[in-house]
Amino acid sequence: MPFEITSAEKAMVIRARGIFNRGNVLDLYSYVASNVISLNSLNALAIEIRGGLLELQALDEGFISVAGYGDVLVNGELCENWTTIPVRPQDNITIRSKNDSVVYVNIIGGIPSGLEGVELRHGTKLSEARSYDSEEICRILSALRVPETIRPTTQKVICVATPKMRKQYGNTVKAVLFKKREYYLLKMERPPPSDETIVDAEPPVLRSDGGILIPILHYEHDDNVCGWIPSDDLDSLARLESLHLVDVKYCSESYAMEKCSEYMEKLLWLKRTIETSIEAVKRGAKAFRVKVNGRTYIAWIESL
Repeated sequence: MPFEITSAEKAMVIRARGIFNRGNVLDLYSYVASNVISLNSLNALAIEIRGGLLELQALDEGFISVAGYGDVLVNGELCENWTTIPVRPQDNITIRSKNDSVVYVNIIGGIPSGLEGVELRHGTKLSEARSYDSEEICRILSALRVPETIRPTTQKVICVATPKMRKQYGNTVKAVLFKKREYYLLKMERPPPSDETIVDAEPPVLRSDGGILIPILHYEHDDNVCGWIPSDDLDSLARLESLHLVDVKYCSESYAMEKCSEYMEKLLWLKRTIETSIEAVKRGAKAFRVKVNGRTYIAWIESL
């Protein structure tokens, strides 16, 4: 039993229904990244911290993986995010998400299924769901990180697919983002009209007084559905702070579906990148960081 929770605020164990169905996961890309770098399945359990923090103590040697928008400290020292970190007994780990944003935490060995849906509290024990070879993990540890070049960025243009706004496709409307526990609200003038032809949106975009509302917890379809938001834009809303000014761009459903297809390719590319890095390390390759135009790239060099 490698970890014990010493403090927790807005930290819950969650699971996506699949990479095509996020369920209540706010930032699907960061969630998947936390699973990939902890050698778990793409939609395995993870801890989601929504504008809160998680403090835990290692009871034994282990590995903790963090991805998303937050800070990681081990014994008070700031550590790199988007990576897997080895910890020793009695190490104190603090993960804090950015204001109104979200960060994901996972462990090598996976989180037990019995914790799904549990809001973490002081005293909760966090053990691995399955055993693993610590020496093997240490050997490939340098590959268990998301390269800077494929970490997600936060865009301020949010697409809304809505058939009723065909004449406005490509145009942008200013909106102010309000974030609540149950929903996002994009406050704007003249929101799009309801559209009864939209039945499979998940989550739906609902027409509301003063704007459009996007449920992020359980919801029921009603007569106020006016559109839906592509996956990458929904992730961006999770990362932006409340009261942020965004541009809402109306688009066709076919355009939104193309964006979703590109997004799925990004998730699969993330998985392939980590798998390829692991194989390179196993062959004896060494990682070198190369900075080009201000961006850091990872180059794997193998001996001939």
